[in-house]
Amino acid sequence: MQFVGNRYDILNYNGEIEVGKLYEARDTYYNNLVYLKLINNVETLSKGFIPDLIDEATVLNQIDSDHISNLLHIDIHCSEYDVYYYIVSEHFRGQTLKSFIYNNILDKITIANIAMKLIKSLEIANRNNLYHGSLNPNNILIDEDQNIKIFDFGMTKANKGVHLRLDKELSYLCPHQLNIDYTDKESDFFSLGIILFEMMFRELPFGNDYNDKEMLKSVDKGVKWSLLYYDEDLEEIIRITKKLLSRDEKYNSAQEVLVELSDIVYKSTQLEDVNEEFEEEEEIEIYTSNHINKKLLMSVATILLVIMLVIGFI
Repeated sequence: MQFVGNRYDILNYNGEIEVGKLYEARDTYYNNLVYLKLINNVETLSKGFIPDLIDEATVLNQIDSDHISNLLHIDIHCSEYDVYYYIVSEHFRGQTLKSFIYNNILDKITIANIAMKLIKSLEIANRNNLYHGSLNPNNILIDEDQNIKIFDFGMTKANKGVHLRLDKELSYLCPHQLNIDYTDKESDFFSLGIILFEMMFRELPFGNDYNDKEMLKSVDKGVKWSLLYYDEDLEEIIRITKKLLSRDEKYNSAQEVLVELSDIVYKSTQLEDVNEEFEEEEEIEIYTSNHINKKLLMSVATILLVIMLVIGFI
């Protein structure tokens, strides 16, 4: 199934299409690139999913955010054996955040900047009575300039707040999603905490179990922070991550998270400026010292030459 809906040609087709995976495709009607995701009619899918998703797409496409992907087309694809829903989103040239994390060692500023873009997107969504509900590094793309684009907004809400569990990826779900299938903006904060943890340690804080009950047990055990080794420079990011993953001490709004992340970036930028000024002053001092030493040597050489000439006349 390389051709979907008699219109979309999947480009990175390798013989088999995975449900729930984001694929790059070409829209043969307009001859442009898009992203496409297939959803099969699983038991977790609500009856009004497609009309509700169209409603969510209408709201999303009115939101002014560079980091939230627009939904372009939602329809049904019938194959010989199955019926699929497919969702088409705008194109964005980049790699998944998952790939970016595991192919790079990220410093504090990079982590904070990516997190700020994510939380700004969540803030805009919250203002429009929206949440994501299935945020994870596989539905976030990042380009070479570290701009991001978030996909799959609206899908969980269109499914009556129930996570679709398309790829059996439970590692980014919050406790109340695992326990009672309830999703809200706090679910996104919890997912963001897991993504922050993964950016720092390149592993998942609670591992990955393949059923809700076992995954909830792992989350209930919590993160063994005392067993983790990390640079002191990451302490502020750690503190934010702990609060995002906490069931007791929670952030009340995306703005609170954004303020703390902005403070990290600001202080780090100020420190870099101070270091640059110090290096410039050192260079000036070295240049001045070398210049004085050269003048002194020239003076001594001149005096010696005069003495030699006087002795020669005598």
